[in-house]
Amino acid sequence: MREAALLHDVGKIGVPDAVLRKPGPLDPAETALMREHAALGARIVGDVLDEMQVRWIAGHHERPNGAGYPRSLSGPEIDEGAALLALADAWDSMVSDRVYSPRRAIDDAIAECRALVGQQFTAEAVDALESLYAQGDLAMAALRMHRPTPEPAAGHAA
Repeated sequence: MREAALLHDVGKIGVPDAVLRKPGPLDPAETALMREHAALGARIVGDVLDEMQVRWIAGHHERPNGAGYPRSLSGPEIDEGAALLALADAWDSMVSDRVYSPRRAIDDAIAECRALVGQQFTAEAVDALESLYAQGDLAMAALRMHRPTPEPAAGHAA
């Protein structure tokens, strides 16, 4: 999982910086370019990672409700590893400062993840995230990545 997570967005090398760094919404053509990165990434790592890891990378933008890409898979058709990568990718965006949005508090991000079960995330992936949070492992992961831990909402200990 670690290797796939480190390489899951390598396909973004095929997306122009102007699209990657755009502060506002993407237009349809830019969205189409972004949607190609998962399949391109899978092709790039195809000779380096094993077949399962390649499937996870190819599927990390699939959604339980079938609204994802590149194959519009739904529910049980999505590899568990792809579902975990999808949540980890979104989680990183939520709790990190980005050009297009400031980071969110951990409790707020967890609540959003829970609200999106069945749409964007699988219940199993969110359960795993909540378990990591309860064990204090999210704070440890932030330390290992050499960046400040997002502050929990008032009244909750990390």
